[in-house]
Amino acid sequence: LPADAWLRIPTLAAMIARPHTAANIAAAEAADEEEHFCLSWEAWAQDLAQAVAAGQTWPTPPASTEGGPPAALRVAESAMTALAAVWSVEIEAKRLQTQVEELKQQAARRSVSAADGQAPRTLPLEEQQELAQALLDEEQEARRLREREKVLSEKLAAARAESRKLKERDAAFAAAHVENQAAILSATRKEAHTK
Repeated sequence: LPADAWLRIPTLAAMIARPHTAANIAAAEAADEEEHFCLSWEAWAQDLAQAVAAGQTWPTPPASTEGGPPAALRVAESAMTALAAVWSVEIEAKRLQTQVEELKQQAARRSVSAADGQAPRTLPLEEQQELAQALLDEEQEARRLREREKVLSEKLAAARAESRKLKERDAAFAAAHVENQAAILSATRKEAHTK
């Protein structure tokens, strides 16, 4: 269960205690949709964290963004934008890593052939310069991608903090709503007793 599940129980209990009018039923269904929305995103976040830690393919985010509160939908859209950027960085980093591995293998083959007494094939000066420039460009690109990933990670952390604040605010609003409903019910009962 989510950490704030206990805050939602009084709201649902209050809905159940009231007569099953169309408005009450619609409110209960909306609360169920919101809970399903939150649970699906929380499960996806856990799967994503496990996949990143294990170096596996990232899971696809929840297909539907309907059923959640508007503020949470905005945070989800922001998180998806940040994730798309991080995803592209991850793909580019893997491509660069593959190129580095290929270059290491080529260097190892050259050193083996040199150890076997064969004269290593030397590249013409122009090709050496092109190779050095390509390696420099890749190193600069990798550095740029690392910096970009750091910025995106900070943005993602800020989005998570904002999401936490919104959840806390929603929980406080729900608690205030329950208190207001209880006060209205109490006032209605007092008024009925005075008559």
